[in-house]
Amino acid sequence: MNMGKTLFAKSHGVSIVASSPLYSGHHVPPSPHRISRAFYHVTARGDRREDIFEGNPDRQEFLSILEQVISQFNWVCYAWCLMDNHYHLLIQTPDGNLSKGMRQSNGVYTQASNRRHGRVGHLFQGRFKPFWLTAMPTLARYIVLNPVRAGMTKKPADWKWSSYRSSEGIEPAPHWLAADGLLAMFGKRRSLAQGRYGNLWWTASRRIPLGST
Repeated sequence: MNMGKTLFAKSHGVSIVASSPLYSGHHVPPSPHRISRAFYHVTARGDRREDIFEGNPDRQEFLSILEQVISQFNWVCYAWCLMDNHYHLLIQTPDGNLSKGMRQSNGVYTQASNRRHGRVGHLFQGRFKPFWLTAMPTLARYIVLNPVRAGMTKKPADWKWSSYRSSEGIEPAPHWLAADGLLAMFGKRRSLAQGRYGNLWWTASRRIPLGST
């Protein structure tokens, strides 16, 4: 599956690790979040780096909201990972509506989180800055390896709150996750692709510097 040069961006409530070797560092044209069929690595972090997920009910709430946003804005989600104070998504936006979808997902989740925990005010922080992305399969592994790099688990399969287990075939994939689209990057046959995806995670963990998760 040849996706060519794809697009990475920061948008409302979105940030990146600009020093990662996965990104070329070249800025994209103005309003990249409006480009149709673009691919994005999206990560949103808690205000002052505070936790945005204070337990599994929060994570489940976020995934329910994400499912709704994917359907409403016609996104395609290839990978995701929920940490404590941030999350990662690998998505495609056929309708060029990243910014609108991010406002919806982060806004609705902020309201739900504030109600649950009796708070008011902002939950997320972030500034907008776009970058070109050049390595989709490597990035997909990078996203689900966050818990390993952070020392939260020894293997990505041990972390329930990412797309790794679904893509690897350990558990059924939710209907809103484009697991087959991701696996097509690793091989034509599903069993072969899952084997490559699962067996090469340790190689990716050694090739990608720890940096900031």
